[in-house]
Amino acid sequence: MSESELPQVTYIFGAGASANVLPTIKGLPARIKAVREFIDQQFQYDAEEYHSPAKDHKFLKNEAKDFILQGMDRLFEVSSGHSTIDTYAKRLYLNRRSTEVSELVFFLALYFNIEQKLVGVDPRYDTFLISILSSDAYRFPKNLKFLTWNYDSQMEIAHSRLSRINSKDLGSGMFSTDLSRAEKDEFISVKINGTSDFKARFDETMPIVKNLLMPDFSQEDFDGALSFAYYHLKERKKLFGMGVNINFAWYQDHSVLSKVTELYDGTEILVVIGYSFPFFNREIDRKIIRAMSKLKKIYIQDCQPENIKSRFLSILPDWQERGIQIIAVSDVSEFFLPPEL
Repeated sequence: MSESELPQVTYIFGAGASANVLPTIKGLPARIKAVREFIDQQFQYDAEEYHSPAKDHKFLKNEAKDFILQGMDRLFEVSSGHSTIDTYAKRLYLNRRSTEVSELVFFLALYFNIEQKLVGVDPRYDTFLISILSSDAYRFPKNLKFLTWNYDSQMEIAHSRLSRINSKDLGSGMFSTDLSRAEKDEFISVKINGTSDFKARFDETMPIVKNLLMPDFSQEDFDGALSFAYYHLKERKKLFGMGVNINFAWYQDHSVLSKVTELYDGTEILVVIGYSFPFFNREIDRKIIRAMSKLKKIYIQDCQPENIKSRFLSILPDWQERGIQIIAVSDVSEFFLPPEL
């Protein structure tokens, strides 16, 4: 069977896909607090030490660091006092508190950058990529698509380590497809909530903490985060023409969601990995999944798959009788590979 004749397979990834190394909602506050303490201890500066990211611009590193520590304290409070950080961000947005939303997404992205350097990659991503990538420039099958609600960079880091062994930085473009250029018969990966990195001019992306692929931290790795926090957030000066790439689904423009549904409407096999179909995302999930008019089979892999199945059926109730294949609870050591792939 030629590649063009293979069924279209879409993976939906949720927080459970990274749960071997990154916390889910319940564990998030404690880890945010731990990362806050890590920043305080790891990045020590002399009283007069400054950074100059551009000509005629310089700032005291301790002043920027203090601002970041205060922001991490607020992130801890938000994660402790709300069901999800996303819901709190939406509340700020609806109340036209856009500056606070910008600060929130920066500190959230910074948390994930540092956490991922500390804990590494969930090994299931390595095994998964080795299983599906071709040796032809590490190419993904054309009949494969990813759709993820996660803003972590686990997939990107695993792929970069596999395909660019000596690279010190992270290229995330492959896993955040430019929808304006996407083609339905090619590999596509969309991150519904964006991703935890910087997006600069000409769609260039870069980690918030430098050398994200390297296990050790240097003082210079934190300079970009200090600069952005000081100028963009504290001083509110758009010095570098960049922003944080987290882009919550609920403030995506309608045309973006329409394009996503169009690109994924040919899905025949749906594989759900660690995604719980929370009520908060229900409207968007419903639009995307109900657009999959050619859907023939659904696989669910999760530690609590029956709960996921129940929530999924609230979106596609006609699948109650057609059957959804549950992957055994004991079989979560690797991401499921459907025989149709």
